[in-house]
Amino acid sequence: MIYGKGVFTIKRVKYRNIIILEALNLPKIFDIKSFSISIGLTPTILYLLSKETERYYTSIKIPKKKVGTRQLRIPSFSLKLVQKWIKINILDKIPISDSAMAFRIGKDYGIKQNAELHKYDSYIFKIDLKDFFHYIHREKVFYFFYNLGYNNLISNILSNICTFNDVLPQGAVTSPSLSNLLCKKLDSRLEGVASKRGISYTRYADDLIFSCNDKVLLIKTQKMIYEIVEDEGFQVNSEKVKFMGPATRKSITGLLIVENKVIVPRSLKRKVRRMIHYMIATSDYSRLDVVKGYISYISSIEKKYIEKIKRYINNMVNNDQYKVFDDIVNLYNENIFLECNEMEHVSFESCIDIVDGTVLDFGEHYVDERITFFKKHNICGRLSSLGIEYEEIAATVNVTSENDGGGK
Repeated sequence: MIYGKGVFTIKRVKYRNIIILEALNLPKIFDIKSFSISIGLTPTILYLLSKETERYYTSIKIPKKKVGTRQLRIPSFSLKLVQKWIKINILDKIPISDSAMAFRIGKDYGIKQNAELHKYDSYIFKIDLKDFFHYIHREKVFYFFYNLGYNNLISNILSNICTFNDVLPQGAVTSPSLSNLLCKKLDSRLEGVASKRGISYTRYADDLIFSCNDKVLLIKTQKMIYEIVEDEGFQVNSEKVKFMGPATRKSITGLLIVENKVIVPRSLKRKVRRMIHYMIATSDYSRLDVVKGYISYISSIEKKYIEKIKRYINNMVNNDQYKVFDDIVNLYNENIFLECNEMEHVSFESCIDIVDGTVLDFGEHYVDERITFFKKHNICGRLSSLGIEYEEIAATVNVTSENDGGGK
């Protein structure tokens, strides 16, 4: 078998297996010309993208949740176009394991569904695969395409375009789908071990979760799980191995299982309320899209959350201590979080007592952000002595709601 970067000159058959390609309704490409026609790029551009792939990435570093940074490889427009074509026309047509819950579309998959499948079990064993994408090498990618029926040339081009420095890059359009497809054997073997023992198994990207009601059985199965993971070419991140029982807090991919319910941690909801409060109080909406993203995410997990956060926003919108300032009113109305009430301006004098040019009363609470705002507009006087820490009162707007175990 010949494979490797830049191998384009050896004579090859048109297709290695036309039957598989036709059965899966995959594009029949056999050289650079047929490939370029299918995508809509010139053969020269396609050749350069596959021959000198690393040149068409931009590398950035983002902080990890706890310590260190994560390297992302952002493909150029042309490379991203080709990767998207590969994903849609090839990768998305190939079935993957039902245990794979990440990077998929459908009501049966996703972060919530992944946790739902384990919520009734008393014991949960969770492991993390170390440097997940980096343990999926170009050779595996090459043989994946080759076994679909493509010849050496096309398999080389496809694997070149989908890898960076001979591994799957974080940031490439094709990496999530390829990771699921190339973990199919891993999933199949772990499914077999789990199902024979009455253990539930799912994989969310690099998180492997096993659960059942038999503590001893789950512990005895761990050695076999480790052996399969290593045999499939992956490595367990020993720092992220967790065994959770009835007496411990159960957390799966950032979600909590409380009384057989999947909920979002209270800390995230508080963070969202703080961000909303800060935006309205300071008229700084630079992170509006981030807040909307959080609201959408939490609402996808907890259906009642959207109404709770609407009430929180509306309480602030209808609070006179914010409505007396034109810029707060105008900027809020230009940056609506949700379909909530608009904020109406009211006169300053009707809401705030002014004695000797100094604001004496500003509602029940004072926040540093509003004090800063007052100073900026030359209306503060003695207010600086009345401020309290922002975090202490950011979530004090009264919102009545049932106790769902996850906070308001």
